Amino acid sequence: MFFGAIHLGGVPWNFLFWSPFIGIACAFVAWPLLGLARWKAPLRVPWYLRAVLIGFAVAGLAYFCGPEVLGGGIYTIQGLLQDSTPEWKSLAGRFFASIFCGWSGYSGGMLAPSLTLGALVGALGAKIFAIASMKLMILIGMAGLDRKS
Repeated sequence: MFFGAIHLGGVPWNFLFWSPFIGIACAFVAWPLLGLARWKAPLRVPWYLRAVLIGFAVAGLAYFCGPEVLGGGIYTIQGLLQDSTPEWKSLAGRFFASIFCGWSGYSGGMLAPSLTLGALVGALGAKIFAIASMKLMILIGMAGLDRKS
């Protein structure tokens, strides 16, 4: 994945203080995400019905949380790195869409959705704590919430 040239500028001093908190927040997102995505419920539902139900669930998330919950999340990360404003509903929608796709048994992978969730956690952390370098916090969030967290 290539996100273009990322210009961070100067690294602020409070980066050292807030970075561990972003990492801890990523751990709190990664633990239930990966645990629930790997959990296979003993549903005795035919595969085609499971696909339809999960498809409707993800479509509902996209309707209420926005289209950024769909796909791998590369465009969401690029938008965050180009100074778009993060939203809580994007984080919640991406989280549950990743879980639902994992439950379907036909998930395309967890790396890109995990990176996207980490980018959203970093961006929201930078927004909440008024950290000057949002791009740096996005990159820390992406590193903190990789698929092996």
